[in-house]
Amino acid sequence: MHAQILRGHLHLPRRPAQLPPDVVDFTGRAREIARALQALPGTVGITGMHGSGKTALATRIGHLAAHRFPDGQIVVRGHDVAGELLRAVGVENATGDKAALWREKARGKRFLVVVDDLPSPESVRDLHTLGSAVLFTSVRRWNELPGVTWLKIAGLAVPEAREFLRKVLDPARIAAEQEAAAEVLAQVSHLPNPIRVLGGKLSARPTWTVAMLLKQMDRELVLGEAVPSDCRAVLAPLIKADEQLTEEQRHLLTCFARQKADVIDVAEAVRLSGGGIGRIDTLLESLADVHLLEPLEFGRYRMPRFVQMFFGLRTLAPSS
Repeated sequence: MHAQILRGHLHLPRRPAQLPPDVVDFTGRAREIARALQALPGTVGITGMHGSGKTALATRIGHLAAHRFPDGQIVVRGHDVAGELLRAVGVENATGDKAALWREKARGKRFLVVVDDLPSPESVRDLHTLGSAVLFTSVRRWNELPGVTWLKIAGLAVPEAREFLRKVLDPARIAAEQEAAAEVLAQVSHLPNPIRVLGGKLSARPTWTVAMLLKQMDRELVLGEAVPSDCRAVLAPLIKADEQLTEEQRHLLTCFARQKADVIDVAEAVRLSGGGIGRIDTLLESLADVHLLEPLEFGRYRMPRFVQMFFGLRTLAPSS
């Protein structure tokens, strides 16, 4: 070995450790974490709307399970999933069937592969090998993928959302205005990313009350170029979701929000939008697929309050 080192011929196997740091104030999701840990090694998919904390949950699961995958933990953010995996183990500029080459490299080893924001089901379909695990996040649930244990997440449970807010804001300020704090959490549908932004804003303004924050939200949450940076950070998950909608989908959500409709059925959707029942049914299902509507039972859906607020504000936005 000494001689190989001197000649430069010793090539130790790469053991990538690419997991980002764990989120120190991670809160909740105990049931989802337990289910994922039970399913690994295997394929686990985490789905939910933008801002629901899919990446943070995947990171937490990765750290809890890392010791079970001694050959390395690889994180991929991009469209060439197989190519990124090969680069992580030292194979540069691979050509041909990259998935097959990855399976060859991973055979007999235990890797944890985390794919953040899965670009397509085809990009991971042929990557799983015995003993290794694939953990991915995706807004959409790709039902065509076989053997996936799916975790669907939305806003935190109410007690968990309160606990999380106490981690990012002085608990004494929350205790002094519990009703106002509950209203702030409800307005963002208990989603962790907006809670973090709003808690941070209040922490930076020690003379503000929670009620003042609510007033500021009502005043500033108008879409357009004048949206303040912290307000835009709160709305970022829905701004990103909105960019991926068709005009028909956007119009339907705006119609619901204008009516302040919490629960919508297909017949009501037809009346509000003026579309045909077959087309409206398809649009409702497509919006449920990306978690902008919550399916209740056949033909009935609930609009989360955060979504309702965002698309309601579209009607107030200044014209461009």
